[in-house]
Amino acid sequence: MLQSLKKHFILAIVILGFLGCKKDKDNTPGTTINGTKFHPTEATASYSSYGRIVIILSDNSKTVRIEVTRTYGIFDVKTNSRLMTMSLSMDGVIYKAVSGNLDYKISGNTVSGKYTFTATSNNNTPMEVNNGLFENIMLEGINTPLFNPNLTYGTMTDQDGNVYKTITIGTQTWMAENLRTTKYNDGTAIPNITDNNVWNGLLYEATGAYCAYKNTINIDSISILGLLYNWYAVNTGKLAPAGWHVPSSNEWTTLINYLGGAEVAGGKMKETGNMHWGSSDTSIDNSSGFTALPSGNRMDYGLFRDMDTHSHYWSTTVESEYYVWYYDIGYSGTYIFRNSYWRNSGYAVRCLKD
Repeated sequence: MLQSLKKHFILAIVILGFLGCKKDKDNTPGTTINGTKFHPTEATASYSSYGRIVIILSDNSKTVRIEVTRTYGIFDVKTNSRLMTMSLSMDGVIYKAVSGNLDYKISGNTVSGKYTFTATSNNNTPMEVNNGLFENIMLEGINTPLFNPNLTYGTMTDQDGNVYKTITIGTQTWMAENLRTTKYNDGTAIPNITDNNVWNGLLYEATGAYCAYKNTINIDSISILGLLYNWYAVNTGKLAPAGWHVPSSNEWTTLINYLGGAEVAGGKMKETGNMHWGSSDTSIDNSSGFTALPSGNRMDYGLFRDMDTHSHYWSTTVESEYYVWYYDIGYSGTYIFRNSYWRNSGYAVRCLKD
């Protein structure tokens, strides 16, 4: 009897030990990296209306970075599957994807999706990532510019009810976002001109007008980049909300001089990173909080250009019969330039507090 109990006791120990080993096996669904489960403890994501999404997942030893390759022009669809720019860093080694795809869906201000890719390191060590999953990661930069988190912003509201951040720079208080009103401050609707020929003809009619870049109706793009206005809309004196005005060339000069001059002011005014700009560098810090955005422009003859590479901002100051001064910040370097061009061009507007 005792011998039988010993046998059963030993058998129970063996079974329990086996079950204990089985519990160590990770059967949870999710990402596998070279056959090993990856359970990220941190996740961030950012999205731009240009169709560029960056998702970063990490734990203590690994980071997976997934980026949709930038596509120029407005990208309205918020679900996508295509070859990605993907990378993974592990134990100090960076692996770059040679093939892969991402399926994602944006809902409100969160993103969920799945991904798979094959990668290789600089010394050609292979890496395989399968069944990658992420759920309900909060998005940054979807409906708003990326402001300087170290500064204190105010707010103002336009005649359409849009709320904007504002920033005080020296003795001036500026809008920190591009204007997007569709009405003058007396409630009159501003004509929305989509046809190129009609837009071109406004030079001789001296009629105020606005448009969105490439006439998009994408609310994310308009929220981030604002609208483009011709100078005749500016010149009505009714475009800015009550208590604000479109700045003169002299007022732009005051801002630029306060920031150290035209050679460096642009770097202190531009939104950081390349979420919205086509490229950026470490000399760009948005230390002023102005948060200039690459909203592009509409030429006098109606064609659109320069989105994600240039900011063009109107002044109220006339240069000649048909030309007006405007200010241009480009994607490369820290300069801000003063130029003049046709009054019926479409540029962004930043307002200055009275």
